[in-house]
Amino acid sequence: MSRLHLHILGSGSKGNCALVEGPQGLIMIDNGLSRRETLKRMAELGLSADDVAALVITHEHGDHIKGLDV
Repeated sequence: MSRLHLHILGSGSKGNCALVEGPQGLIMIDNGLSRRETLKRMAELGLSADDVAALVITHEHGDHIKGLDV
């Protein structure tokens, strides 16, 4: 049986970002953290940005889209 894991990288006014991990890779939900902070937090969980297969943006507030430029 395949399992899904939810990883919360950030939640709040300073940035929102979550990852859903499944057998076919990662789905990122929002990207409100800086690139450096996102990669740091992913590395702490043993996750790689290379495994992100999709990005879902819930809405266009800055704390949800800050990291999109990079």
